[in-house]
Amino acid sequence: MIRRIAFFLSLFGLVLAGCSPSGSLVGGKPYRKKKPAIVSLSPSATEILLTYGVQSRLVGRTEACNFPPAVKPIEIVCTVKPDYERIAKLDPGLIVYDAQLFSAADIERLKAPDRELYSIQGDTVPEFMDSVLELGHLMHTEPTASEYTDRISIAYNKVKSDPLTKKVKVAIVIASPTGQHMIAGKKSFAASCVGACGAEIVGPDSNKFEALSPESFIQMAPDGIIIATTKNDAEVAVKSLVSDPRIKSMAAIVNDKVFSIDQDVVLRRGSRVDKLIEISHRKLKALFP
Repeated sequence: MIRRIAFFLSLFGLVLAGCSPSGSLVGGKPYRKKKPAIVSLSPSATEILLTYGVQSRLVGRTEACNFPPAVKPIEIVCTVKPDYERIAKLDPGLIVYDAQLFSAADIERLKAPDRELYSIQGDTVPEFMDSVLELGHLMHTEPTASEYTDRISIAYNKVKSDPLTKKVKVAIVIASPTGQHMIAGKKSFAASCVGACGAEIVGPDSNKFEALSPESFIQMAPDGIIIATTKNDAEVAVKSLVSDPRIKSMAAIVNDKVFSIDQDVVLRRGSRVDKLIEISHRKLKALFP
């Protein structure tokens, strides 16, 4: 709540500083008086945008955007790379994207006169909440943005006030049947969410998922392992990790301190961040009473 109040006070100050039509607000950019058509180039962004209730304004999305269900009829304008011609025809006034998914050259091609580009930000929960509020301001949906950040703040503060009673090291992993597993970096957003529960996150010194080295993983010696899986292959994914002969003797695996969470919830900075925090806390508390 304090973070939200501080954010909006800063915006109020900027309004007073430039109350003419050219007055500057977020990032020194003019407050948009109209509600533009929007394209989302990130599943995370799509989740947030539809949480704001802007389905009628969201005219383009990525092929990977699958939540919430209301996203289905929205036109696909990006698979691996954006379809620049299709986006140009839609003529969005705002494109929301994730900078980790595209190169600088990709972003440059999206620029156009009278078009805003906004990247979802935040490797920590507090940073992400600031980004949600900023996007809400650009979207003219401040109340719903505030409602969402309030939900995150409640979940975040609740688990921090009820941490694990033991010192527990936890790894966040994407398991692969081919043995090419991935592990979340200690500076990643997923690490910030799970770490709020009082766990020590082990992994590379990175803000993203990296290739998992079995030798390094053994040295990290996690007490618990969270596996990010799709809903349809959770059992297969867990089995592919716990039966991997290179690591199956690890204490976390031997002691059955392994559980899965929906991959989309773990990997996205979207509309279910509060759920990731709550689920991680509940399951870790059950494993390490």
